[in-house]
Amino acid sequence: MALDSLAAMIPEEAKDLKLNLSSLLRQAELNEQQIWGSALVAAYTCKNKTIISEVESEAKEHLDDQHIAAVKTAAALMGMNNVYYRFGHLTKNPKYSELPARLRMNGIRSHGIDSKDFELFSLVASAITGCGMCVDSHEKVLREHGVKEEQILGGVRIGSVIHGIAVALEFSTGD
Repeated sequence: MALDSLAAMIPEEAKDLKLNLSSLLRQAELNEQQIWGSALVAAYTCKNKTIISEVESEAKEHLDDQHIAAVKTAAALMGMNNVYYRFGHLTKNPKYSELPARLRMNGIRSHGIDSKDFELFSLVASAITGCGMCVDSHEKVLREHGVKEEQILGGVRIGSVIHGIAVALEFSTGD
């Protein structure tokens, strides 16, 4: 299992992350595609090559090509949107919220997987990058589609642990 080698890289100072990783991917709140899609979008969003390699290797055993492509779409679009919309809510100039974004986001509608899964992956990426406007928007859509708070937190929990591991690997190996 590729994640065993990732767990072995986690330094002693971050042993809680190792313990969390072992139980993280067995959450009852999420299905297999949601678990592995959340882990993979978190890996891409954290931009740590070691984590991407390890999670991708394992995720390919649980996700089909369509899901992997959709996860990449969510990560890429949130990489753009989270910067743009975070700027909009961080600035005190209200004029920016009145102007059109003029950013192409066709992938939000053409990803080819269950829209709830895509929204969850977008939410996980947005939580990692700290875009409050995007977090609020994706959480609202998920709730409107009947997704429970426990499921939403399940995805965010995965993102938080993957992000924590990226931080720990950075201070332990310089990755």
